[in-house]
Amino acid sequence: KVAKGIEDAGVCVISLNMKWYNFPLGLFRLYRILKTEKPDIVHNYLFHAELAGRICGRMAGVPVVISSLRSVDVGSYFRRLLLRLTDNLADAVTAVSEKVAYEHVNKKITKKGKVKVIYNGLEPDRGERKISKDELRRRMDISPREYLVLSVGNLRPVKGYSFVFDAVKMLKERGRDVKLLIVGGGSYRRNLEAEAADNGIRDKVVFSGEREDVSNFLSMADT
Repeated sequence: KVAKGIEDAGVCVISLNMKWYNFPLGLFRLYRILKTEKPDIVHNYLFHAELAGRICGRMAGVPVVISSLRSVDVGSYFRRLLLRLTDNLADAVTAVSEKVAYEHVNKKITKKGKVKVIYNGLEPDRGERKISKDELRRRMDISPREYLVLSVGNLRPVKGYSFVFDAVKMLKERGRDVKLLIVGGGSYRRNLEAEAADNGIRDKVVFSGEREDVSNFLSMADT
């Protein structure tokens, strides 16, 4: 869906179809593409793209190679080591938050002077919402009197939903009429549903699944 959206915007999309077993072949294909297209910038996202983009970008003579840090945890020690060893191949590193930047610098994956924090952007409201706040709350079984906390993201342990659950549980015990709406998909959903039930707040947590109309949800949330 992401690739199609980019293509619809008039941007050329090339998939390398890289897997762990054909990673060297993927590197060669990427190198050839970069040599042919001669881009001014290679901007990498996520671990495997970081390695491929850094190595091939430098080999192909791309003027600027930029890395992007999206999470506080990149995985195993071996992954951290590979990113550390190839850090000098990147001219600049962006991070989505101060916390992400701090963790990577603290783990010596990159250098403090190289990191620039750029928060995730949101598309401005263009008046294209098709669902009113009241109607969407009704569909999500959220009453007008409930204080709505919204969380948008992939359902993964690293996202820290347990902390939000603790906060919702605390507010519930204090008699606050609050509800948590989680927008996003992933295989970890069943675990989160079970965790919410174990904390006694299953009735206070709503899972919407993956949605493309996130702006509608942002408009109706209190926090």
